[in-house]
Amino acid sequence: MQNLVLLNISHNKITTAKFSNVFELKSLEEIDLSFNKISKIDNNENEIHVYRKLKKLNLSNNELRDLPDAIFNNILDLEYLDLSYNFITNITLTTFEGIKKLKILYLSHNNIADLNSSLFRFNKLTELYLNNNKIKHILVRDFEKLTELEVLDLNNNLLITLDKNVFNNLIFLKQIDLSGNLLTSIDNDTFSMTANLQSINLSQNELTEFPLRLFQAKNLSFFAIERNNLQGSLKKGTFEGLQLVTKLDMSYQSITSIEDFAFFGLTSLTELLLNNNIIESLSKKSFKTLQKLVNLDLSSNRIIQIDFDKEDLVSLRSLLFHNNYIAQIKFENLRDLQILEFLDLSKNNISKIESQSFNILQNVNNLLINQNPLTGNLEENTFNGLILLPKLDLSYALLNVIMNASFNGMTNLYYLNISHNKVSELQYNTFANTGNIEVLDLSYNEIGNFEVNITNLKNIKQLLLNNNRIIVLYNNIFKSMSLLKNISLSSNLITSIEDGAFKDQKNLRYLDLSYNSNMKLNFLIIKEIKLLETLILSGSVQNMTFDGYGEISLNNLDISNSNIYNVSNLNLCKLKKVKSLNLSHNNVKQLEVGAFSNMTETEEIDVSYNKIKVIQPGVYKDNHLLKKLNISHNELLVLNYGVLRGLINLRVLDISFNYIKSLETERFYDVSSLQLLIADHNRITDVSIEDFRGTNVKEISIGDNPLPCEVLMKLKKASDSSFTITALRHVEDKEENINGAELVRDKDGAIKIDNLLNLTELLESSRVDYINKLSQLSNVTLELNEKQETITKLLERILKVMVAMNAVNSSFRPSKDNVTSDNLIYYLNKIRQDFDNAMILDKEKILAEVENKISLMMRGIQSETHTTPILTFNNEKLSLRYEPKSYVLLETCVVFILLILICLVVYKVYKTRFYIPHRRYRPNRSSNPIPDIDTSDV
Repeated sequence: MQNLVLLNISHNKITTAKFSNVFELKSLEEIDLSFNKISKIDNNENEIHVYRKLKKLNLSNNELRDLPDAIFNNILDLEYLDLSYNFITNITLTTFEGIKKLKILYLSHNNIADLNSSLFRFNKLTELYLNNNKIKHILVRDFEKLTELEVLDLNNNLLITLDKNVFNNLIFLKQIDLSGNLLTSIDNDTFSMTANLQSINLSQNELTEFPLRLFQAKNLSFFAIERNNLQGSLKKGTFEGLQLVTKLDMSYQSITSIEDFAFFGLTSLTELLLNNNIIESLSKKSFKTLQKLVNLDLSSNRIIQIDFDKEDLVSLRSLLFHNNYIAQIKFENLRDLQILEFLDLSKNNISKIESQSFNILQNVNNLLINQNPLTGNLEENTFNGLILLPKLDLSYALLNVIMNASFNGMTNLYYLNISHNKVSELQYNTFANTGNIEVLDLSYNEIGNFEVNITNLKNIKQLLLNNNRIIVLYNNIFKSMSLLKNISLSSNLITSIEDGAFKDQKNLRYLDLSYNSNMKLNFLIIKEIKLLETLILSGSVQNMTFDGYGEISLNNLDISNSNIYNVSNLNLCKLKKVKSLNLSHNNVKQLEVGAFSNMTETEEIDVSYNKIKVIQPGVYKDNHLLKKLNISHNELLVLNYGVLRGLINLRVLDISFNYIKSLETERFYDVSSLQLLIADHNRITDVSIEDFRGTNVKEISIGDNPLPCEVLMKLKKASDSSFTITALRHVEDKEENINGAELVRDKDGAIKIDNLLNLTELLESSRVDYINKLSQLSNVTLELNEKQETITKLLERILKVMVAMNAVNSSFRPSKDNVTSDNLIYYLNKIRQDFDNAMILDKEKILAEVENKISLMMRGIQSETHTTPILTFNNEKLSLRYEPKSYVLLETCVVFILLILICLVVYKVYKTRFYIPHRRYRPNRSSNPIPDIDTSDV
């Protein structure tokens, strides 16, 4: 490869760079090692043949951090070196040892903070790029040997100051870029020795002042100083020496005023940008000597008056005063601007425009004067002279009356906007001598009567009168406006429309009469408008019906927000040619068969935002051409079989925001052309792609539905390019998410589903739990029986004692409670019976509780209308959020109840004896001896 001149090994993964080889490459002059991962440069000690004739070396876009001393020592003929876009932090006095012929050096986009006099060898260097580093200071010694330098780029560093004589030896310097630094000031002699300087960029610094005559005796053709912080006034002498500069950008500063002859010396200037300052005053001769100025931008300042001399602005074509404080336009303000084409006076404080103020501006084709507080009357001949102006916007003002001939002479005006004012009166000859207005916007005013000389509006095509106070549309109100295609009369106070109101509107295509709540409309008037395509009646006609008017030719009908309860009463069968029907935002609860009969050409029906609960099968049987059906935001529980019958061309069906539980695919076999099904925000828990394979549906939107994990995973696996699952409200992609359709989670992160487990597993789990509860109940019952037997024995012993005591005291008087030997047994038996009854009740309560819990569980599985059980995963095991009921407390309570009952019985016996008083013993005269009492069991 003896003849190899260029070696390009860029965009690889090389980590070490070498400038030598075991083979001799005598002709090699250029190596490109850019876009690698080079972090080290070999010192060439072990190689024989060094690339001594190399002239161009590119090491940009690598990972170099340090440059070894004298690393380029053997490359004696190097003229071009690119080290940009690395991570170099330091260059020293010996970094470039041996390089003597270098002409172009790129060190931009590194982390260099100090030059350390490292460039002193480059006496032949012509271009030096140090931009986008971290250099804070530059000293005289850093550049004193660069005597041949022509281009110096220092933009986007951290320069705060410049040494006064730092550029003194750069006598051939032509271009310097100091933008994007932190310079706060510049000495008057900084560029005094750079006689060949042609371009200087000082933009985006922190300069607060600018020395006078800084560029005197220079031949600069480019100068930029925008986005600094220049303060105070611009004075004469500031721009001397910039006679070749054609554009001067002084925007985004803090300039407060402009003195006489401030721009002296800018004899070639064609564009001057002074926008976004805080200029308050312009002296009379501010723009003197600017005979070649074409564009002047003074927008976004604080200018109050525009009374400066304009006699030297003979070439001015664009003048911008947008967003200032100008209060008035006087006749003399715009004199001497004969060739002006664009004038922007928008967003000021202009409250009055004197008549004939624009008389001299016959070449203006763009005038912006909107968003001004124009008040009172718009005087005659206000805009006289603007003969070429095609558009005029006077919106968002405070005008009350438009006087006669206000737009006199504006023969080319085709668009006039006077909307959002307070206009209450249009004088009869308001539009005199115009004749070519095609669009007239008078909306959002206070017009009560539209009665003008319509001969001047014979070419009008669009008339906007909405949001006014018109009450009656009289005969011939739009007479002679035969070209009118669009009329908007919405949101007025219209109560009646006379028969001849639209008599001459043979080309009318669009009529908006919406939101005239008290309007009475004779549809025969509408029928007479033969070419009418769109009729908007939202929120207007009450008890509407199309019966009795014959066939009405319409393409689009909007009767939304009309408080309609029954669609059948509208007799829409008369609207055979309607292509789009909007019935949204009404109170319809049911769609009956025949509601849309005979509408054979309808392509779109919108019944959203109603209260529809039932749609009878066959409602759409005549709508064979229907392509889009919107039934969203209603109260449907199910889409009945046969509802979609006849919709063979339906492409889009929207049933979102209802209460539908299941997408039964057999319902969609009738709509063979359906491609998009929107079912978001319902109660759907199962969707099967396989079931939809038999249809032409390509996309289903099912966001905000309680989809189980397994269903979502199946959808994700089964979906492909031919079938898409998506959602109206697209959420961030997650594992449990498919194109926006995601699982519904509660606050704790648990997944709310009905059948996360297999149904068989749930039933088996319920059966086992039921058996366990019955077993526990049986154990408790056995324990209760044992305790009952013990109590019975105790009661029997007590009974024997009481019998014996009664035998001894057979003659005792009964107690107050009438507990005697005769009824004691009955009393004790009654206590025992009550106790048995209590035990039986407790048993029944326990059984009822268990059965109730099991019943609730079974109903939760079988019924989809109940709240879904919440399941969580812990340690990869599924567990229901309840704990089995413990019976320890129940057993303890039973024991305590038994003890209390025993104590109660003993207390009763004791109390009985206590209240039976002892009587004096009188032995029975009978000879029978007292029997012995057996007390062995007591």
